[in-house]
Amino acid sequence: EVSLTNQITGLAEDQRTQVAAQLVSTLAYFGHLRGVRILADGQPWPVPGASDGVVSMAAFSEWQLLDDQPEPQAYAIRKGRVGIIDSQAPGGLVFLGGRLGKGGWGAQPNLLAVHRSGDVIAVVNTQRDQLHVAQPGSDNVRLAHRGVKLLRPQVLADRSVVTIDHTGYGPMLVHLDASGALHRTLLPGLAGTEVINFRISPDRTR
Repeated sequence: EVSLTNQITGLAEDQRTQVAAQLVSTLAYFGHLRGVRILADGQPWPVPGASDGVVSMAAFSEWQLLDDQPEPQAYAIRKGRVGIIDSQAPGGLVFLGGRLGKGGWGAQPNLLAVHRSGDVIAVVNTQRDQLHVAQPGSDNVRLAHRGVKLLRPQVLADRSVVTIDHTGYGPMLVHLDASGALHRTLLPGLAGTEVINFRISPDRTR
């Protein structure tokens, strides 16, 4: 039995399914369990396909967790050029095609994030005042945002990009959505502070 607070009651149906799948996959390590009862403030929590909040351990047997997927490639920056780490390659690095791999495109990349598929790359420059986004092999490196003390970006599962900017009003969340639209949200709870690192969970992005 897993008891949660009532904050989960407002989740949409697909989100409830995802929460149930995560709980089941975590508890599956205890091989003797056949099901998990999920409660919200002591009451059975409605999960699609579950009865009285009881989720069968077999209900998500066909789901593939991110941890079960092939390990993504590792990327690195060397002398302003982005490449894929390969122990068999000369120097241990295979530079990407396109502007990111060639370098000399107007900014010196420093902080790097890559989508699990490898098809979206976000970089923050050495001065930490520019966020750029590109696809490997492309000569088009897009300047998506200018800021102050930008943090290492994160590329989410939906291929949107997130970083933290430090404005005169305090830390600000910068979100470049998958369509290319930029959204900025001040974080008043962090006013007067400097964020040194952040992570958005649980999509297990790099």
